[in-house]
Amino acid sequence: MKIAVDIDGTLCWSNLPVFLDECNRQFNLNIDPDILNNLESKDAFYVLPEVQAARSEHPYLDDELAWIEFRERCLLASLPLDDAAIGVAKLASIGEIIYYTSRYSETPEIQKEIEEATFSWLKYQKLINYEQVVFCNRIQGKVLEILKIAKNDNIILIDDSYVRILEEIKQLQKHEYVLLQERLLLIAMRAYERELPSTDLNIVPLSSWEDIEIILERIQAHGTDEQCCPHHEPIYGDIIS
Repeated sequence: MKIAVDIDGTLCWSNLPVFLDECNRQFNLNIDPDILNNLESKDAFYVLPEVQAARSEHPYLDDELAWIEFRERCLLASLPLDDAAIGVAKLASIGEIIYYTSRYSETPEIQKEIEEATFSWLKYQKLINYEQVVFCNRIQGKVLEILKIAKNDNIILIDDSYVRILEEIKQLQKHEYVLLQERLLLIAMRAYERELPSTDLNIVPLSSWEDIEIILERIQAHGTDEQCCPHHEPIYGDIIS
């Protein structure tokens, strides 16, 4: 069984002070550091007069600022969620850990920087299989990668973007959707049962990594489900033909 683990929002948080400082430096905004230190969100940063003024010179400023979060300094400063490494280690005892992230750029130089910083952070945080990372082009790309695995194996996906993932799965062809119904167990990271959207796909909430023990039995059961038994072969044959 493959266990796909998202990174941003699932293993780590963005380091807001580092992000704001990097934006200030990269675009020469000259914002008082004391002002930055008192900000509690990116939205509060975007409405600062210095940022508003910079938009006249940089028409695509918001997009450019968003990319700052994926530069080396910001990625290396990412803050781990409590017990993330411990939780992943427990999962590794029942399946193969692979990290799936939407950290992706079509610019080779930036993508290389993203990948090297990601590997370094995972290694520093002592996360198992830190070199096993799949960099996906948006959520859509992640779903397509998961679909590839599902053709041959059961798969668990742990991700905080579970709503968007479900939306992308709805866009798949019917036989692909059926395959994920059978083979995918989606773990909704930082979610509670009452928050889960209505769906006929397999989804289980995980409020925090401290609660991983609660759902380990459910995950292990999914890995031992006889999804490839003979009565499923005609359906699977239709899918890959």
